[in-house]
Amino acid sequence: MPLSVLRDQPFLLSQGALVAAKIQAINFVGRSPFSNPNIAGALVEIVPHKPAVAPMRDPTTLKNRLVINVTPITGHLTGGTPLISYEL
Repeated sequence: MPLSVLRDQPFLLSQGALVAAKIQAINFVGRSPFSNPNIAGALVEIVPHKPAVAPMRDPTTLKNRLVINVTPITGHLTGGTPLISYEL
């Protein structure tokens, strides 16, 4: 479900809200029963933004070593969660 739908009635969710959720699997066999609600809750987070500057090849790159310069994103641009890695 898109976040834009969850921000409107009846959900009114925003980034950082704590929610309890039940999960149900749906596949070619059919539907599973709903899970128990998660006890601790889950934070509403959004997909992180792209870095403001594209990764660039560093001039110290050698034939056997690739060095990439990345400008990390911080604050609200991370989608509400710390970024622990980037994938090239």
